[in-house]
Amino acid sequence: MTSKIKGEPEKDPYEVLGIKFNASDADITRAYRKLALKFHPDKQRSTLSSAQQEKNAQDFQDIQIARAYLLDPEHAESRRNYDSKRASISARQAADAAREKGMSERRKRMRDELRQGEEQASKQPTLRPKATSRSKSENEMVDKLRKQGAEMREEYGDRAATEAAKEHARNSSQAKEVRRKQKESREDRQLRLKWSRRKIKISPSEHSLATLLSKYGMVESVEMLGSKGNSALVTFAETASCGPVVDAFAESEEMRATFVGRRRDREENSKSADDDPLEATLPRSRDTEDVDDWKTRQGAERE
Repeated sequence: MTSKIKGEPEKDPYEVLGIKFNASDADITRAYRKLALKFHPDKQRSTLSSAQQEKNAQDFQDIQIARAYLLDPEHAESRRNYDSKRASISARQAADAAREKGMSERRKRMRDELRQGEEQASKQPTLRPKATSRSKSENEMVDKLRKQGAEMREEYGDRAATEAAKEHARNSSQAKEVRRKQKESREDRQLRLKWSRRKIKISPSEHSLATLLSKYGMVESVEMLGSKGNSALVTFAETASCGPVVDAFAESEEMRATFVGRRRDREENSKSADDDPLEATLPRSRDTEDVDDWKTRQGAERE
């Protein structure tokens, strides 16, 4: 049954099922079955109020949506993006908590020092209660304490601003690292297919390529590249699906599969272009482009 979920669910699916963020598929299924027995309409007692029956019906619908979003293949890409955002938020919250804990100790110490200085300044006029006026030295002491208090307040503000700036920089770096890892993770699941139009009379379509490669693993997407119609970017659900495809087409004279991004750089080509009859019919200078480089070049050529 095709799920009716479009985009991300309104309610956090992990919270709906009462499971941890990094729960396995088995944990998700187990939690769903347990809650389904509790909220299924056929399991409800007739003595329940109408309001309670409506709530249980809504809860049952919520757990169905949560299970479908976390387990159905059609939501795999959306779930990965959702998990990445949750991981980024959790990392930022943990960093904020650690920063607040460290800063709270410094703030408490500075507040105590500031309060002590101000108390000394406020008590200074009572040191000599019998005197009708303060001496010059007493006035100087009071002014000095007040000045120290003002300096401490200014220093406290500067330190807080500096800490905030440092934390912002750390959060920005963490966000960039998360995006970089997301891109690398996706590239590890991608392959670039190229075929000879002279040897394949009927150009493959996205659907036919997905069908052809499905025996190696679930295909998330197929994107045709370029205007010549002889290359495509294939994204699998699992990294392990890519290697067998590259090996399967290594000796083919009609079609070849190559890794992309960093994984391409780590893998050694099985043959050089001089020994490759198919590569002789295809542009070789651009074979090492990753997807981002290709899109950038295409934009420049159109201009």
